[in-house]
Amino acid sequence: MIVYLEDLLTNIKQSRGKGNSKQQTTNLDLVWVMSLCDNSESPLGQVWELPNIDDLTVGLLENNPHEYLRVLENLSVRGDRSKVNDKLNEKSYVTWYSNHLFSLSRLVGTLNQEAQNRADYPIDSFYGSRICRGISTDLAINLLKMMLNAGGDITGKDYYGINVLDFLKKGSEESIFYRTGNEEYTRFVETVYTRASSVTGVCEEGIPPEH
Repeated sequence: MIVYLEDLLTNIKQSRGKGNSKQQTTNLDLVWVMSLCDNSESPLGQVWELPNIDDLTVGLLENNPHEYLRVLENLSVRGDRSKVNDKLNEKSYVTWYSNHLFSLSRLVGTLNQEAQNRADYPIDSFYGSRICRGISTDLAINLLKMMLNAGGDITGKDYYGINVLDFLKKGSEESIFYRTGNEEYTRFVETVYTRASSVTGVCEEGIPPEH
């Protein structure tokens, strides 16, 4: 459980007692609260608990990409980076054995009209069915940058041997579940994919974090 700053400040004011209800929060209160963010052994117990690595799933990415971003950010800063790296490059059956970066790219843009036909493709019959309008370009690029900086491999292929760039650029030629309106995101992926390919030569490693 993560306790946010506003919740902590409310607890501070309440703890002062009913007879002192008009007293305002001070700068010292803010300093004390901020110190808790770097101290898991705080006086209030588990105040700033680190998310579990198992919380970082492609299911969360589909159902709540903003929460996925928060979990990834916390794990990247305070977690075991090797475990985060492994998790991001993990390939799931439900995403046609795509890693998290490829899975993200399956969710950017608007799902084509044919795939939105619930008679033929019911909810949960394929990955991305719950997010027809897709993840926005800005959020997707932020997610991808964080994944890359945490060691995610942009060059990973899916079960069919397709790479993420071909999937995005070829659209309907590669998948029934292609999306539209993702051109800006595709250009960004092409840039980082090309860099990764030129760095590795064999397309097996991710892009190092930017400085």
